[in-house]
Amino acid sequence: METISPDELCQEARRHVPGWQAAAAVAEEIAKGGSDRRYWRLTCGNGSTPASVILMVYTTRRPDNRCFFPATEVLRATGARTLEVYHHDAARKIAWLEDLGLQDLWERRQEEDAMDLYRDTLREVARLHRTSLADVPDDWRGQLMSGFDAALYQWEQDYFFDEFARRFSGLSEAELTRVRTSAPLARMRDTLAALPRTLVHRDFQSQNVIVRG
Repeated sequence: METISPDELCQEARRHVPGWQAAAAVAEEIAKGGSDRRYWRLTCGNGSTPASVILMVYTTRRPDNRCFFPATEVLRATGARTLEVYHHDAARKIAWLEDLGLQDLWERRQEEDAMDLYRDTLREVARLHRTSLADVPDDWRGQLMSGFDAALYQWEQDYFFDEFARRFSGLSEAELTRVRTSAPLARMRDTLAALPRTLVHRDFQSQNVIVRG
């Protein structure tokens, strides 16, 4: 992961963010993140538009990092609301992104309008989930993460037993093994793997949904 100073971030912002040619930006690192990615919020207080942008620095140690950009384009093509990528330097693994704000759906879960927000969120993701893989252009399709098959459903089931059932179910190891290796779970894997291929958001949870406007 490239080491880059706040001053360099601000200088590069003037080259890569539309409308920031004369911007005097201030960079603040964002602690929240993951998956081998680091983020900064660059704020410009001299009236430039946009008022702030997000800078992402990533590695290719995790394959999902490389999928971020084609996945964003696929989201946009389905009509779902997603961010603008102002500039992507693939060689340096740096991207300048639209700043959608500080508030995610998780933080709004207790508010009076929470149910409306959750409904809106489900309507947005439905645009993606009803899109057939065959409708995705070949260039993008080859850059997305591999689709679910029986082996991946097996991994998901194992993850459930290892991280949840073993810790919280109260069943013995022998009982868990009997359920884990049962014929119904095997049939479930095969049935799911045989379904028509549509797009799916692999990390669709409330902290990954930004509330804006």
